[in-house]
Amino acid sequence: MKLYLLDCRNLDIEQFQKYLSKARRRRMQVFRYEPEKTELGIDLLIQYVFGDNDYSYSNYDGHPVLTNHRYEISFSHSGNYALLGVSKYRFGVDIQKMTWYSPRVAKRFLSFATIKTKDDFFKAWTVLEANGKRTGYGILMDKKDIINTYSTKIGDYYLAATLDKNDALEEIIQLDIGDLLSSENFK
Repeated sequence: MKLYLLDCRNLDIEQFQKYLSKARRRRMQVFRYEPEKTELGIDLLIQYVFGDNDYSYSNYDGHPVLTNHRYEISFSHSGNYALLGVSKYRFGVDIQKMTWYSPRVAKRFLSFATIKTKDDFFKAWTVLEANGKRTGYGILMDKKDIINTYSTKIGDYYLAATLDKNDALEEIIQLDIGDLLSSENFK
């Protein structure tokens, strides 16, 4: 598994709008909204990794499915960052900016973890979100289905990725807009 983390602070939506995926454009039409920089960042990461960003959402569980490639993907965005995971196996990823902390939310959704600090909360929350994406049931998933999950803190963010028993995290690749512009997939 590889994780790609894009800093979207300097992303110019006008400059990259042509890279919005068909799936994102459909969602924009249905829900009538303009994409956030980090949502566009996800489409740009898929373009960066695969040379196209043609994906759809499974009718079964909403999991993103690549149209032209035999890899699994999962993505998340929060604050200034977009996160894309790529693997041969089904998985989920999550990233959260550490902002608010709610003991009430922790008690309701994070009973599987010991929460004493804000760091504990965000580590457990990203683990829950990543596993919820993997299963397709979201945060209401059965907590006994939580599997081995890589979790780390980068600055003011926690990120998590579930790991299949046959999978391992190869690397986290941190990128900025300049990295995308110098890529062959954006020429």
